[in-house]
Amino acid sequence: MATATKESTLDKMLEELDEEYIDNKVSKPHDKIRNKYKVEKDEIADYNTFKQEITKYVQHHWKEWYKGNISDGEAFAHAHEILNSALRDRGGFVEAFKMAKKGKFADVIDALSTNFESEAKQKHISSVLNSVDPLDYDTQTEIVSGLMEKQSGLFPADMKKKDPKHIARDYGKFAQHYAAIRTQVKDDYAK
Repeated sequence: MATATKESTLDKMLEELDEEYIDNKVSKPHDKIRNKYKVEKDEIADYNTFKQEITKYVQHHWKEWYKGNISDGEAFAHAHEILNSALRDRGGFVEAFKMAKKGKFADVIDALSTNFESEAKQKHISSVLNSVDPLDYDTQTEIVSGLMEKQSGLFPADMKKKDPKHIARDYGKFAQHYAAIRTQVKDDYAK
């Protein structure tokens, strides 16, 4: 049986992994950051202007979320990477430029913003799960068990059949996959 401290740790972790908690701590602030940024022109015909505008947005979002600055070169590289990933099924970064040329620059900014939010959610979830002592196997087992019980719909059927002790042996991998699953499921249903 878990001690009161372990139970309160598990309860606190489950609270911080709760959808409403993540929505208030991560999603809503990112929505506010996106909404503070006004797209001046929805159609951007030339590449240099496109580069400047996506760079400005990344710098805006970075400054608001991280409370710091990012250079033009780093901001553009980050935007390029995000758009290649976010739009990979449709042509990546090239598709983003085509969208801007067709008057859909706001959609490009939304893709950047959504990525910042997803990344922040994943980091939050990973941070919560990885706050456990990496040598405390009992607590890790209780966390795996608690998450599998309270959020069973997120886990594949074959995983639900496994003993939480077995899964907890590779707690780091579990934490990574759980963070990715939670972020992906939420993002998929938001579309």
